[in-house]
Amino acid sequence: MSLQPKPFLSLEDWLEGERADLEGRSEYLNGEVFAMAGASLEHNIIVVNISSELSIQFKGRPCQVYVNDMKVIIRSANAGKYPGLVAHCGEPELLDDRRDVLLNPGLIVEVLSDSTIAGP
Repeated sequence: MSLQPKPFLSLEDWLEGERADLEGRSEYLNGEVFAMAGASLEHNIIVVNISSELSIQFKGRPCQVYVNDMKVIIRSANAGKYPGLVAHCGEPELLDDRRDVLLNPGLIVEVLSDSTIAGP
């Protein structure tokens, strides 16, 4: 029995596919793509609560909080993610003029569920 090699996808190819697909979302890690499921009620409550608290703490500071839809590329991990919540202070470093990929997060929060604890 031979094992079929998994196809390798570059981070750039993943991002191109994500930008073209308005229906679904996936995350990228070292050449592999993992489909994302929709968030539960509890997941959304947790993300909103953390976001609200951080926004209060960041008031008057040059900091921003983004939830759910901001793509983040982590070059040191060869990963592309949609964190539950991401924050940064100072000027955002964005990949390009589309302004949909953050490169300099200061904080990434991922809310775990039974399915995400196992992870890729």
